[in-house]
Amino acid sequence: MPVTNYFSIEELENGLPTKKKKKDDDGEESAFEAISENALRKKLEDDFPELVANFTQLVYIEKKNIIVPVLSAKKKGMVDCKETSASAEVSSCSKKKKIPFHILADFIVVAKDFSSKFGTEVHADIYLDRDTGTFMLDIPKQVVNPVLCSIDDDNAWLYVEKYGDRNLIKVMEIHSHHVMPAIPSPVDDANERSPILYAIVGRLDKFFPDLIVRTFNKETQKHFNINPSNVFENPVFDDYATYLSDISNVEVE
Repeated sequence: MPVTNYFSIEELENGLPTKKKKKDDDGEESAFEAISENALRKKLEDDFPELVANFTQLVYIEKKNIIVPVLSAKKKGMVDCKETSASAEVSSCSKKKKIPFHILADFIVVAKDFSSKFGTEVHADIYLDRDTGTFMLDIPKQVVNPVLCSIDDDNAWLYVEKYGDRNLIKVMEIHSHHVMPAIPSPVDDANERSPILYAIVGRLDKFFPDLIVRTFNKETQKHFNINPSNVFENPVFDDYATYLSDISNVEVE
């Protein structure tokens, strides 16, 4: 999207006007300051609400003379978490395309592997390719331990190097809680504050792990839980179930 959709040619050349007092009288004169990264981010946020302050980085690709906004994940984990349920209400689901179940299954396999082999959590991002309509799971550079995933500060640049040519939008950040419950911690609450989807997979020691999905409402400044079935496609149990049992003796009232 051209930057001229947000700033005029004059503003791009001269900067944004500001007001400052003259030294010799009470009047005001116009001054100009260069367009800052945050000024551009604020403009972009009007069209892309997920590009919130403190979580958005603007990466300039010199060869193409373009700026790529990147919504960056931050620390996640069960650190400092108390055994309380998330203070969130159930939200009605979005009418957007659902995430295929195999994406969730892929992450659970990875999370179970890290949990069983290393005893740690792990984080991943889910993107929608707006050109193909397909979803993809990406595991960014991070440092993990039993209670925390620390995302690398350079991930915005690494993301652009990997996917700068693709028309991707982040739809979900998902992380595991090892063998602990899928209950958002204070760290999770502090770092999940964009109106995208967030998921936590917990109790990876169970045959079927726990799962919660939520989002953040910028107006109310609260998190809202969402039924996972409204976000992910149904599990493909039909591919494995034989359904050969005799059910003729079951009467439905």
